[in-house]
Amino acid sequence: MNVVIALDSALLFFQSYPCRLTLAEMDCDLPCEESLFSSRHPFAEPNFQFTRNLTLKQGMEALFSAHGSTPELANIKRATTSGKPVFTLFDMFMFIHVLTAFIWVRLMLNAPMKQMADYGGGPAEDPFMAKLQRALSRWKDNWHDVCRETPEDAWSSMGLMKNSYKYFLVGQLLINKHDLIDPALMLQPGCEEKLERLHLLT
Repeated sequence: MNVVIALDSALLFFQSYPCRLTLAEMDCDLPCEESLFSSRHPFAEPNFQFTRNLTLKQGMEALFSAHGSTPELANIKRATTSGKPVFTLFDMFMFIHVLTAFIWVRLMLNAPMKQMADYGGGPAEDPFMAKLQRALSRWKDNWHDVCRETPEDAWSSMGLMKNSYKYFLVGQLLINKHDLIDPALMLQPGCEEKLERLHLLT
């Protein structure tokens, strides 16, 4: 389910396909650690557990919360004795996909208000953009924590997940330059021209 949500979020940016999944469908368990998934005998691993007691929805709530945590996340941190980050690289990969989709949808919803503001007919500021900025900053902090704890041999086998930081940079650009982005750009299929035109804003 987590992979489906990541794909659903990515298609919004790459092909301008609207997200099909709802927030209620993000209430699924986060996936197990990569070492457990690839193990021949996961039940024999010392860190095996049937569930991580944390859902994708709760992870996203922690990024948006005022204190950067939730009761569920705080309980897991207290129970963790290894000092390792609660989230994994795959978690961060999914979080940034969903965050980028949130930003993209918000910009599309704000497009009519932006046009009104251009004619002096409405406000241009959106308080939710500040919350998205805070969530992105929290994601970046967690990303650096996870990267520091990831061994080099494991990092080399992470594939697409290593590109998560590039999604962060796109999300950061969308927020910082949202007043300069043409609403028509967000409706174009394909991502090549989108990336080229966003690059011109840097």
